[in-house]
Amino acid sequence: MTGISVQNAPFTDVFERVKRPTFLEDAVEYPCLGVRWYGLGAYIRETKLGGTIARKEQWRVKENDVLYNKLFAWRGAFAVADKIADECIASDKFPTYRFDCSRVNPDYLRLWFRSPQLADQAQALSKGAAALSKLTLNPPDFWKLTIPLPPLQQQTEIAQTVMAMLTSIERIERARAPLDATIHGRRAGVGSQVRLVLDAALADLNSCFVSDLGILDEVLTMRPRSGPSFVVSEEGEGIPVIMPSATLGYRYDAAKCLYGLGGEAVSPKDILTPGDLLISRGNYRDQVGICIVYPGAAEERTYANLLMRMQVDRARVMPEFVKYWIMSPLCVHYIRKHTKGTSPSVQKINQRALVAMPFPRGAALNVQRTWVERLDRVFDEAEYLERKIREQYSAIQAFKDNLIRAAFDGRLEC
Repeated sequence: MTGISVQNAPFTDVFERVKRPTFLEDAVEYPCLGVRWYGLGAYIRETKLGGTIARKEQWRVKENDVLYNKLFAWRGAFAVADKIADECIASDKFPTYRFDCSRVNPDYLRLWFRSPQLADQAQALSKGAAALSKLTLNPPDFWKLTIPLPPLQQQTEIAQTVMAMLTSIERIERARAPLDATIHGRRAGVGSQVRLVLDAALADLNSCFVSDLGILDEVLTMRPRSGPSFVVSEEGEGIPVIMPSATLGYRYDAAKCLYGLGGEAVSPKDILTPGDLLISRGNYRDQVGICIVYPGAAEERTYANLLMRMQVDRARVMPEFVKYWIMSPLCVHYIRKHTKGTSPSVQKINQRALVAMPFPRGAALNVQRTWVERLDRVFDEAEYLERKIREQYSAIQAFKDNLIRAAFDGRLEC
């Protein structure tokens, strides 16, 4: 049996509005519902005392209700309530409905809520600005949404086929989750599984020079200088500002740049030049100390306040050698030891600690160049492997979307 080949039916044919107003009592705890994006269901967002909820009239949800988030319908925030959601409350941002089970199979409906086609419809009907909190699908426009409605038997077959395939894909995702988490969540660190060879090479770097160490300050011609602080945006007309995210992975990402609003007074010492070292002075603990060599750009650029700029005496050291040294286990350990903060997300290292970092004395430039060339090759291979893993992850996500899309446009064989 092929996929769907019927006309879409309006939501008015399938749903009816249901309202169960509930007036909250101050001393009673209420489980409050949210709706995940991309049709991934309703969930209990939090449990709160009625006295802490400003709007005293809420709406009670029953199992098998349909609800959606008015603000994120364009992201597919639709759900069929399951047992977990039964008797929970939702605000007026989550209108509730009943569906006609003689017209639509519940599992088929859940699958439609995951479809890119429905999210596209919702986005076209939503009103307001493009900002996340402004694009709204109001209840009168809910009725303008549509759903393909083949016979119930075909709906059941489509839902069973697609859900079985999604289950298999999700089993693969769970199996590779540790590797994906390493690549996506810890690319900034040197400890990822893919970079074990790089770790070993950097450990060799330490062992070659550990017998004669001075401090980083001995080779600096510009001590670490924090970037300027002013308002930036994606659409500003002022000077480009390199953000800390541009340094993740220890390679400069030119796309991670915002812009001043215009008219900023920027010191000449805050204008970057090719070969400058940029190091993260504050962020999550495993991101403090991430360092890149700035390659230069066609226009003048400055850098964000959570970054520090350094310059080295190029008659004595290569900036690229300094970067790799800062990546090495000895320096990573030093940076972690001297990073302080009030919470995991607010960690910083100061200039005094940074310039006192151990650094090799007397390494000839030709020796440094040999190390840089060797580490570049290892780094390139590690990045190649990481890129392949990220591409595989993206392909799996895209395959799920394409599978669900195919289920509703006649391309799926059941």
